[in-house]
Amino acid sequence: MHPKFTLFIAGMLSLGLQTTQAFCIYNNLENESSSLSIYDTRASISSFKKTIAQGEKECCHYSNTDCNPSGQKETLIRYHVRFGFNGQNPEQAKRLLAICSAGGSLTFVGSTIDDARAICCDANGSTNNTSFLELFDI
Repeated sequence: MHPKFTLFIAGMLSLGLQTTQAFCIYNNLENESSSLSIYDTRASISSFKKTIAQGEKECCHYSNTDCNPSGQKETLIRYHVRFGFNGQNPEQAKRLLAICSAGGSLTFVGSTIDDARAICCDANGSTNNTSFLELFDI
């Protein structure tokens, strides 16, 4: 079986086991020494900002305005994401953009920056691979 297909199936199965009463971000990256840094693009003092170790998750209820200014579960939230593989500090990695609804969940899978993917389970229960947009610091 193709490794990327196996990775996709594993991510989808893990999503099926996760209930979404709060917006949760899951670090299901394969490398044990991987981490990710993620923050809401509003980047205010109170907005969501976390570094998540491999196998861990961080959650925030969609009605919490620190995580979702509208308090509505269908609102699309834009996150800046940086990956740290093999012990690399994620703050030193390239910055990517991932988007998912506030009442859903976002699961990161992969073993390197080249095959890392985000799977969004939106507020209605639909899942899809989220494309990354690379952002450049100026």
